[in-house]
Amino acid sequence: MIGIAVKLSPNFARNNRRLLDVFVEQVMQDVQTIARQKTPEKSGALKNAWRELGTGIKTSVVNDKTYAPIIDKGRHMTGRGMRGSIFAPRGITGPTIKEIRRIYK
Repeated sequence: MIGIAVKLSPNFARNNRRLLDVFVEQVMQDVQTIARQKTPEKSGALKNAWRELGTGIKTSVVNDKTYAPIIDKGRHMTGRGMRGSIFAPRGITGPTIKEIRRIYK
């Protein structure tokens, strides 16, 4: 399984709970949208497997397809030659996090 989560300090989260829940929900919706856009589509199964787990500040966006970690590594050399997707050579979660950081800086 691969995933992306937001981590906040407990004190900050306790003092700003309602505002944070709304903000994190929006960020995680954006994460899911961007992750889907960056996921290569052969049959659509990997792209459609992205989902949110949890609620509020304890939300993660995950993909539990068995081959998701291979695609997420990007194009890389192994003992058996080149592996990974040529359609996602940089992977999925790394570029997704980079895009989210750019949007929410």
